[in-house]
Amino acid sequence: MISIYGTSHISEKIVNQIKTIIDKEKPDLIAIELDELRLKALLGEKGLKKSRTPIFFLMERVQKYFGKKVNIIPGREMLEAYNQAKIRKIPMALIDQDIGITVLKFKRIPAREKIKIVFALLSIFVPFNSKKNLQLDLKEVPSQKLIDMVLKEFKKFLPQFYKVLISDRNKLMVQKLKLLETEFEKILVFVGAGHVKGMKTLLEN
Repeated sequence: MISIYGTSHISEKIVNQIKTIIDKEKPDLIAIELDELRLKALLGEKGLKKSRTPIFFLMERVQKYFGKKVNIIPGREMLEAYNQAKIRKIPMALIDQDIGITVLKFKRIPAREKIKIVFALLSIFVPFNSKKNLQLDLKEVPSQKLIDMVLKEFKKFLPQFYKVLISDRNKLMVQKLKLLETEFEKILVFVGAGHVKGMKTLLEN
């Protein structure tokens, strides 16, 4: 049995819920949306910067920008899941794609789409009329309705970027989970909320 929980990488509330979720599910294995390099970065080890591209740098700045607004280090909920697995001596699996492979795929995205990505990311830092701004509670995981709406526009506006960042990783994470399911009866999975619906659909199929 595979249970998937969607998280927000900048939600303190989710960090505090990790223990409760693990207690409720009592898993044989905890799987998290990280690769080794990103885990080492969260643990304070060096190495991640070597793999960054300008786009990755901007994405990181955006996460830190919103993280500061809620006073949390982005990805802390994944680190909490990792730490809880160690404390409880529950087997743990890193199921995300190696960031080096993701970087290589980003490099193959057409230049026109890369320009769109850069402008989209930079626009986040540009102040504008707050009345026109989409009001979000950064401390909460977005609703599925909002996630579906954002992903639909994301896929339409940046199809290759969407493929690299969302659909390709969904497929890989599901493949890893299916292999792990042959060894572990109950698997608890923590991934970003934008991956949940796609991964569940793949698992059902």
